[in-house]
Amino acid sequence: MWKIIRWFAVASLVWTAGYIHNRYLDPEVNWIKTIYEEKIERSSQIKGSKRILIVGGSGTHFGIDALQIEQQVGIPVVNMGLHAGLGLNTILASVASEIRPGDIVLLIPEYGLLADDGTGYFSSMFGAAVAQPGLGGFGVEQKAKEVMLMGVPGSDRIVQSIKGLQKSLFANPSENASSTKPEGQYQTNLDQRGSPMILPSGFSQPESLQVEISEHSLKRLNVFHQDVEQAGGILVFGLPWILSKNDAQSVQAAQTVRSALNEIAPVIYDQDLNLKFDPSLFGDTIYHLSPTGRKIRSSEIVNQLQSIIN
Repeated sequence: MWKIIRWFAVASLVWTAGYIHNRYLDPEVNWIKTIYEEKIERSSQIKGSKRILIVGGSGTHFGIDALQIEQQVGIPVVNMGLHAGLGLNTILASVASEIRPGDIVLLIPEYGLLADDGTGYFSSMFGAAVAQPGLGGFGVEQKAKEVMLMGVPGSDRIVQSIKGLQKSLFANPSENASSTKPEGQYQTNLDQRGSPMILPSGFSQPESLQVEISEHSLKRLNVFHQDVEQAGGILVFGLPWILSKNDAQSVQAAQTVRSALNEIAPVIYDQDLNLKFDPSLFGDTIYHLSPTGRKIRSSEIVNQLQSIIN
């Protein structure tokens, strides 16, 4: 009996330590939390009867210039892109309550978001960080899984957190004063419409696109469509720009996704199904865009949304 009690006591301590790490120390979770709260604040500051909310993962965050689109269409636009690691459930739940009558919601899901049960690696940690445990969770089993994962950080993430904490504790104060931006993609400086002011640089190579769209994703997207309509908004899907070979396999995969999404709401895309072969249009991943790519992509969205806006 005492062995069981001791085991539960140790397990509780370990879970609590993991929870504290996930909520307060994990650098990527804190990055997502920071940009999410800033995007919500920017969207709430917009008054009026119509906005365009562009929703998705980091491909949307790093691939859309909301202010450029706003200047061309004359309607307030907010980049609500977050991180595909949150999973489809959490991304959709994080914006559902923000939708107002007259809003146009442009959802651009990375292909990986459509392939599973909607739960992402960061979903439970993010829910805890924003004081909404289980955000986007479904059913008793899913919620139990969420609670358990809230106290289970990966060892690699703990190492990253310790390194970050050491930097902040032992860095030269003068260096901190002169440095205004975090390293890598953990850049939290956003413009007035939620788009990052600095894009991560890097280089990726195109590969053939392989993707499946799960039954869960289709059901969840149908529910989200209903949520948007009940809030008085309009849902539109966009195929993501992806650095990909334009071979038969890739085209078929993109067409399958387009057809499935089009059963739910209109889909906007270019003649090549947004399959791009030019690495100069992209940054450090096959979804993150370079400054040139983002500018072209944003202008393209303006043209594709004209019929819906009008």
